[in-house]
Amino acid sequence: MGEKDLQQRTACDNGEGIKMSAIPFFVNYGILAAFLVLFLVEVGMAFLAALNYEKFKGLIMPYIVPIWEINGTFAVFYVVNLEATYPSLVPAVGTLFVAPLIFSFVLYAVHNGFLAYSEFIEKKEPERIFMITYGISTLIVAFVAVSMLTSSVSAIGISLKTLSITSYTFFLNGFNIMYFIAIFFLILTIVFILFSVKMYSPYLPLVFLVISLIFLFVPTYIYTRYIFNNFLHYYPIFIVVLLIFVVSFLLYYLERYKLVSKALLVLGSYMSVMFYGALEYPYFFNGAINASNATVTGPIATAEDVITIVGGLAVVIFMAVFIYFSYFVKEGKVKKTRAGSPVK
Repeated sequence: MGEKDLQQRTACDNGEGIKMSAIPFFVNYGILAAFLVLFLVEVGMAFLAALNYEKFKGLIMPYIVPIWEINGTFAVFYVVNLEATYPSLVPAVGTLFVAPLIFSFVLYAVHNGFLAYSEFIEKKEPERIFMITYGISTLIVAFVAVSMLTSSVSAIGISLKTLSITSYTFFLNGFNIMYFIAIFFLILTIVFILFSVKMYSPYLPLVFLVISLIFLFVPTYIYTRYIFNNFLHYYPIFIVVLLIFVVSFLLYYLERYKLVSKALLVLGSYMSVMFYGALEYPYFFNGAINASNATVTGPIATAEDVITIVGGLAVVIFMAVFIYFSYFVKEGKVKKTRAGSPVK
């Protein structure tokens, strides 16, 4: 991309602002953001399970089952809305990512199976092995998912003309690796605060967040300059998001209003993903595809909005139930079954 094109694109994005045609984009991105935040929490729990299941079992087991079920709902919700929002793009994108998608589905089946087995197994050692297998398979799925998401931003390692990918550069490119490191440390930040993980220093979550930001900004500047330039224009929003994290951390370290601290952390994470979507809008694949041109219009758009609202309300209810049980189980106000499912 030339410097002139870059300047024109940034100026166009900055000058036009958010149009009505952007609404479907941000509705779909909002669903994706909610799914990603919940999935990152599950990935964090999977990492703790793989790291030392016996040590972290009491922290993660009450949460894994409810969040796993909600993640599945969000995944289906996102895919359905994606198909409804961009009907002309989904077949092509599905063809492009068919190999990593099939690989992810197989591993996700392994992930689901071993998680289910671990709940019903009576012996301690098989349960530990099953949960470690669950943790490792989840981390691999996360890496493949991140690779697909980052490639949809950078377009590295893919060919839109032939709808094919180059396996080596698709997975092992600087943009993908640095983003994966950034997301990994963001996961640690979220998990350490949400589950009050105590390891080494209490300031580890703060260190993790700083590392995450560094590995996020550097590849964005190097590989997707138009996104970085948009960030320079919309930086006040970033400051607001950063302040939410600051308040969350302050409450965490002061050991006051723990539920508020955790809620702000989740909110900050969600807003971070949405802010990134605003920086990327209206392009996919590093400017190769304009989302506005591929968005569905006409009567089907109205039907899509209705379905999205109804589905969104249902998912919000699921989330509210999850948050309620997760918090009160942790606080001992709701009894737990052996498998970790909360009951009154």
